Amino acid sequence: MNTRDRALLIDLLDEFADRLGNDSCNDWEWPRSWSESYKRDFLDRYNTWADDEEEYHPKYGPNIVSLVLFLRYLFQQGD
Repeated sequence: MNTRDRALLIDLLDEFADRLGNDSCNDWEWPRSWSESYKRDFLDRYNTWADDEEEYHPKYGPNIVSLVLFLRYLFQQGD
């Protein structure tokens, strides 16, 4: 994937998050294959990135719009 391809995907993820926020509910469930320790690790990284007063609990996790934006960030960083 070249630089322009990556930039396009980042833009599309922004638009996707916006549409999800406007056109659907924000429900999301953890993948069943994720262990409790991985959920906590993921949320630690998410909560650090979000720099928000609200920290999500491992039982529930972030809403889908926030999740898409976080994945966009991770992709952009190359993580």
